[in-house]
Amino acid sequence: LYQKDAEKANDNGFLYYLSAIVYEMNGEDDDAAIAYYKAAKAYLENEQRVPNQVLEFVSANLQKAGRENDLTQLKITLLKENPTANDLKAKGAEIIVIGYAGQSPILGELYVSGTLVSGAGLNLTYKDGQTGQTKAFTMLAPIVAGTSGAATFHVGFSLPEKKVLPFDAYDFSVYLNDQPEITPEEVRDLNQEITRNLSEDFSGIAAKTALRVVLRTIAAQQAKKAMKTSNPLLNLATSLGTDVAQTQLEKADLRIGLFMPNRLYMTRIPVEPGEHDLLISALDSRGGTVSSYDFKHISVKKGQKTFLFAPAIR
Repeated sequence: LYQKDAEKANDNGFLYYLSAIVYEMNGEDDDAAIAYYKAAKAYLENEQRVPNQVLEFVSANLQKAGRENDLTQLKITLLKENPTANDLKAKGAEIIVIGYAGQSPILGELYVSGTLVSGAGLNLTYKDGQTGQTKAFTMLAPIVAGTSGAATFHVGFSLPEKKVLPFDAYDFSVYLNDQPEITPEEVRDLNQEITRNLSEDFSGIAAKTALRVVLRTIAAQQAKKAMKTSNPLLNLATSLGTDVAQTQLEKADLRIGLFMPNRLYMTRIPVEPGEHDLLISALDSRGGTVSSYDFKHISVKKGQKTFLFAPAIR
């Protein structure tokens, strides 16, 4: 969820928003205000809209902390009214509903091949898993250590490729006691984040991987020469074994949060202390109910924040 390299950091607005709520639970208002500010900043830096309810609590808490100028720096206009935040202050307790819509994408292997000319260029081609079209791109290549002149190498390697899993849930509806329907907002889209991160990093990762493959190829050739004997069959077996080992080493890094939701929805509902009944429905793309989560007699004390989850993963 958090990515940082030499040039940039991809932060996650929802994580800061959740952190702000935790700080509130512990009565740490100053830390909560800082986390709310960072939540809004992270959403904007990732070119995402700040969800309405998130913006409302950000606005209310920064005004309370006397930090209105923080949002001005982000070019965000403070809200004049914060009805949910004000309602929470009046009632003194809340139920926080979080819905999981689908399972996060997984990573498969995308095979890339082409030619690297030491100190000149790197030309690669691959088949786009989304469109099925063959694509190519060219970039500058550094001088490869251990080579002379414009040495040319054929390279082939695997890179991570996103694969979206099928899912039914696209939205949620919430019914508290006999009140009107409440619609949670989307606060996080892992599919979108993975798509952006892979797109931003593709060229850089491809260049680094191609160079690593070339260096490994040179090392393998040197190893073959060092192990050469007077027995042709043994030399053949050694050569093949070295090539196979080299190929097996070049696998894509497919580590990812396999157990994360594809999209995450959330709403904060101010309530009076006491018992409450709550029904959460996961909805498909046409608004039909996929699954329901019925919570009866939820006891909420004054000052308490109660979390309820609807894991509509399928």
